[in-house]
Amino acid sequence: MHRHPQSRAHSRAAWFAALSIMLLSGAAFAQEHTPDATTSLLLHFNSSASGAAGETPTQATGLTYAAGKFGNGVNLLSGSRLAYNAAANLAAAQGSLEFWLRPNWNGDDNQDRNVLAWGTWGGLLICKDGGNFLRIIVNRWGPDGTSERGAGFSVASEWLAGDWHHCAFTWSATQVQVFIDGELRAQEPVGFALPAIGAATFQVGGEGAAGPLDGRLDELRISSTVRTADEILESYARGLSFASLAVAPDPMQVAVGWTVTPAVTATATSGPVLQVPPAACSWTVNDTTVAKVDAQGRILGRRTGATNAVASWHGVVDAVAINVQAALPAPANPRAVGFRTTARVDWDPVVATALAGYEIERRPAGGTFAVVKRVLARTSFTDGGLTPGQAYEYRVVGIDAFGSRITALSSGCAATTQTAATGLSRHKNLELLVAFYTEGYSANDINRMTQGIHKAIEFYWRTTEGNLNFDPTFLYIDAPLPADIWGPEVEADLRARGVRDGQYDVAYLMGLDLAGCLGPYHVFDSTIAALGTVCSVPYPENLAAVDYSVAWTFTHEMHHVLERMDDITGDATPDVVFCHFAWDYPGLFGGEGRHLDWGPHYNGIAVTNRLYGDSWLTFPAPYDGVLECLDTDGDGLPDADDRVARDEAGFGSSPAQPDTDFDGLGDLAEYARYDFRGTGPTVPDTDGDGVLDGADPEPLYDVATVLPRLGAAPVIDGVLEPSWPPFATGYYYTSAPDPFTLLTYAGWRADGLYLAFASSVRLRFHVSVDGSGENGRWESPVRHAGGATDTDNPDNRVNHIGDFWGDGNDITFAHGLAGVSVYDRGPVGGAQIASTFTGGVYRTEVLIPATLPPGAGYTWYPAGAGTPVVQGLTLEQGRVLGLNVSVAPVVGSDTWEYSAAWSGLFETHSYVDFTLAGAVTGVDDPPATGLPARNALAEIFPNPFNPSVTVRYDLAVAGRVRVSVHDLAGREVARLLEGEKPAGRHALVWTGRDARGRPAASGVYFARFEAAGVAETRKIMLVR
Repeated sequence: MHRHPQSRAHSRAAWFAALSIMLLSGAAFAQEHTPDATTSLLLHFNSSASGAAGETPTQATGLTYAAGKFGNGVNLLSGSRLAYNAAANLAAAQGSLEFWLRPNWNGDDNQDRNVLAWGTWGGLLICKDGGNFLRIIVNRWGPDGTSERGAGFSVASEWLAGDWHHCAFTWSATQVQVFIDGELRAQEPVGFALPAIGAATFQVGGEGAAGPLDGRLDELRISSTVRTADEILESYARGLSFASLAVAPDPMQVAVGWTVTPAVTATATSGPVLQVPPAACSWTVNDTTVAKVDAQGRILGRRTGATNAVASWHGVVDAVAINVQAALPAPANPRAVGFRTTARVDWDPVVATALAGYEIERRPAGGTFAVVKRVLARTSFTDGGLTPGQAYEYRVVGIDAFGSRITALSSGCAATTQTAATGLSRHKNLELLVAFYTEGYSANDINRMTQGIHKAIEFYWRTTEGNLNFDPTFLYIDAPLPADIWGPEVEADLRARGVRDGQYDVAYLMGLDLAGCLGPYHVFDSTIAALGTVCSVPYPENLAAVDYSVAWTFTHEMHHVLERMDDITGDATPDVVFCHFAWDYPGLFGGEGRHLDWGPHYNGIAVTNRLYGDSWLTFPAPYDGVLECLDTDGDGLPDADDRVARDEAGFGSSPAQPDTDFDGLGDLAEYARYDFRGTGPTVPDTDGDGVLDGADPEPLYDVATVLPRLGAAPVIDGVLEPSWPPFATGYYYTSAPDPFTLLTYAGWRADGLYLAFASSVRLRFHVSVDGSGENGRWESPVRHAGGATDTDNPDNRVNHIGDFWGDGNDITFAHGLAGVSVYDRGPVGGAQIASTFTGGVYRTEVLIPATLPPGAGYTWYPAGAGTPVVQGLTLEQGRVLGLNVSVAPVVGSDTWEYSAAWSGLFETHSYVDFTLAGAVTGVDDPPATGLPARNALAEIFPNPFNPSVTVRYDLAVAGRVRVSVHDLAGREVARLLEGEKPAGRHALVWTGRDARGRPAASGVYFARFEAAGVAETRKIMLVR
């Protein structure tokens, strides 16, 4: 029941009733087609298999007829044979097939059911396959090295025996499409001209004796052209009768001189609700001086006033009240800037309750204006696909939620594109809609969740190294979520708020009581969407203003969206492979596997983002948007542009200098060096280890990337000998409320990995070990507790989930507790642990044996018999070992790695690679304090060296330290460190480069150590 103005109810109702009687007297119900100009073959099956134009089948055996959608239909059973000449009836290059089908089977019967088969190799097949997909296949089996193309939609849960369904398929060099009951359900690109098919006939209802349809067909039409979606909807509607028609909005507000495109829906007597193209309706307007309806079904306001309009379609009618008003003031201060193939347009907002967004018009010099974009809840727009060196003019107009123009047009603003890309950076740009139903959330919740989305967007910007940008529109809706997943209710509500098909590349849904964290969904035609708010993975940051659960959920689900986006485009770029599935990587990125740190957690996604490189820029339409930004120094990081997650201004680097701090690491490389943060763009040595960032293999961590071999096995007694090799000082991140000290030591022998810790608090330790180094991350054939032992079955991928799901597989132990175990798996046999507590310092020593139980590490584990399985650690000189260590208090935390106030030596979920060095170091008896007895230059290894050398030194007390490298003439070649350091054992790495980052020549050099009156020099030799 529609609402109408009370003052006009009587006159409008009487006029509508009279008109309805007149229209309904000719009400239409199910109607057969009549041939049109593009109809090649039309089969009514009214007790005959002949076509409407007299075409006769070449074979027609075993046919029976029964009630159809229009008169009779034909039963095509196991023994039926029905075939026609292909010439003049069917074209390989392009066409459409429509029909009604009443199957004798449920959609999940797992049987092949062929509708039309023409040719074999290179042929055309339309069927329901054994996987229960209603499918079209062209260039079948891809002969001569060409590609097969197809699209399909699962009917497993939708179809029941005895129900009628309308089906339509189209094919061309552009794409193939599948429509079911008037709705586009699947489409895939083709990208090449479809070859001719040599077979003289095609079969309906089977392929020879194979794949019998076992169902009833009616009203089958083959066309020589690709029918439009509106034409296919009309074909479907011919088989229905309708109970009602509804036009919205009602009443309809129209500005003088502007048009409104109404939303028209029809409800069939059998239940389905159809979106009806307004142009398909017949319209009558009461007072055409106030408003009229054009050929596209748009209502044009002609003068201020009120009138009524009636729409009729397939025998049903509806009336709508039309109020025509003067337009609101135009958007002010429009401005535009041209780049090379893009331009940016901005304007000031119009403040009006009815305003939902804006439409932007563009015209080239000497051309006419045309609408290029509709935006919601924002006052900026990036235009694309422009011609270099061309002048353009833009203007803006405000719209309401139904797309009606309700303001005057703005004045024009001009932009001229550059002829060359000089001074510009180029980035993939995806238009993102965040539909946030805010009812039930506080203002603080809303702000934190919004910042969570921004954090995730920056994660993509950073880990794609500026190649992929999400440009978000936040649509805040003060209402409850219509449904707990993307579905008709949500889509309908967003349409009522102004969202239109194809307006956004991707979309994300948030609100209370969502059904988990899910994606991808296909919405609004080409938009790919996901949802979620509550899935969580630890993030090495603890800002109160950010909801990190939202950050992770968006990161994870949006990667599924990107994977699906890549799948449906079918272009030649590498696949976007989500790291749920580790076995997909080796074939894609090379036979050696890849560093898929922590599987589908942040770093797994970061790895795939980086591997994809600038292929993000090559996504084809409709996802082909790009962003061009001013980039004066050409370093790939935009100068100052609020459309990207981070620019030079936000990063603190100089837009005029590609390497702001001259440390050999460019500004973009500084920003994108790590997954969660960058190195210091204005600090040449971010970690203060004396090595310039550009020459430092780990510029964020003060850690030597070599592990020394121990000459003698340390006694695991909880007493830290002075010669324990330092590993790391402090930690990269902590969520602990109070800072604490942590010193870590590490070395190796063939029998195992030796670790020691000294801390001011009692800690639980979680050590992740990658024993295969640069050959991959998927180590053990035995998976998580929910999996199974499958050493005899490398193809049992289902049970591999524990290995590439990032929680667990770490080795755990704690100060003061006996035993070393693999998280969630059990004890590590042969491990040793001992702890002491003296002088306010908690000391722990551990031996992690080379022989480890399954589940304790990561190595790429490909499918197939004979797969090499790495169990435990292979410890030998030159091998690369991946390590990460996180800690949490023993008191107040459970055994989970990120419980309570956890801390990480490095970025969470990732590894740092350490080369096992060949130098031998002893382990001495400790002084009483556990600290070095004196300031001294300790060992230097390896020596001779190439390409790097580790310089170790000891400090008995905290103080200022200077470590430098000099040539034979005494000239300083490189300064490795100058600054304050705490007492303890420290290490620096010289990479054989001078202070300007240039490789030093082979020869003899001297390492010089100075601290608190002590000066020592030792000879080192560089061998190129």
